[in-house]
Amino acid sequence: MIKRPVPNLSNLSPIDASLLVTVLVGSRKNKTSKSEILRKLRTLNSEIDELAIEEAIQRRQIVASGTLFSITDSGVRSLNSMLPESISKLDWSKDLVGQFLPLMALGFDPKQMKAFRQRRDQAKLEAVTIVKLFGFQCGPIEKVTIHQARAAYLWSILTERFSDFDLRASGKVDSIKDEFSKRIFCSVIGSKQNRLDLATKALACGAVGANTNSLDALKSGLIQRASKIAEEGADKGPIKSEGEKELAKFALQVKEIARELRTPPFDDSVSISQVYDAYGKKFPDAGKLSEFKSRLISARQNGLLSLMRLDSPRLVDKDVRDRSELIYDQTKVHLVGKK
Repeated sequence: MIKRPVPNLSNLSPIDASLLVTVLVGSRKNKTSKSEILRKLRTLNSEIDELAIEEAIQRRQIVASGTLFSITDSGVRSLNSMLPESISKLDWSKDLVGQFLPLMALGFDPKQMKAFRQRRDQAKLEAVTIVKLFGFQCGPIEKVTIHQARAAYLWSILTERFSDFDLRASGKVDSIKDEFSKRIFCSVIGSKQNRLDLATKALACGAVGANTNSLDALKSGLIQRASKIAEEGADKGPIKSEGEKELAKFALQVKEIARELRTPPFDDSVSISQVYDAYGKKFPDAGKLSEFKSRLISARQNGLLSLMRLDSPRLVDKDVRDRSELIYDQTKVHLVGKK
């Protein structure tokens, strides 16, 4: 049986959830609703939920006005620092999501990768995806070609199968030129049409776990996997000191308590005062409410939990609202996220 290379998704660069939401909001010229933001996230096959929206608000990347959201000046500056031109000139499907975010997932600086913005260079995205995820060495990644990516995949299989024979001894292998190699490449990938372009697309899409073999599926897959890496990194980042271990333990206990509570009408968050009262009944280290809030801020600053604003104060009892109020990053927050 032929042993095939296994893609390593950890080779992708993480895309922060709040950045993804900022891009989706910022790519719209007018204000957009929460349902529209979530619909765009689902279009990308993303598992990111409403907490990412709250995160972007806390970072002052977007702002809520009633039921609509728009990008802030800070959000504009953040995007312009990454993109080669003003976001007002960019198209959502072709530029922001269609080009720059997949490049960021592959570890590139979009400002330096203008070649990818040309439709004739779309195959390059497939090539870089293959080389990056399978860990092939084909020289500078920004110069890799689709021919090199195909050859690297094929020869990695053959050198594994015939380990006692140096298939590259006769010279540098940088393309699949003969019909025999072409048939082997397509056969290994499972392409019955014997077309290199379709087989290569299937290989790249399969590497990111896409359900279909299309360019859009490849881009969505890159964004989805990179977002998931960022989310997992926030939950499982390295803990170095005893203080950080204690803080991580505290955050886990807070989220454990929060999941057991409910502050109507919210489903994904709970008031800080409710969490504090319940926490004190289960754990001995609750301390004073002010001390508890300080620990919440530390946990939030280390990416261990989410703190959210109360955009509709009248929906919550005044006593609960007053006891829950916490100033974080010059913003009043009242809620703890359950996730």
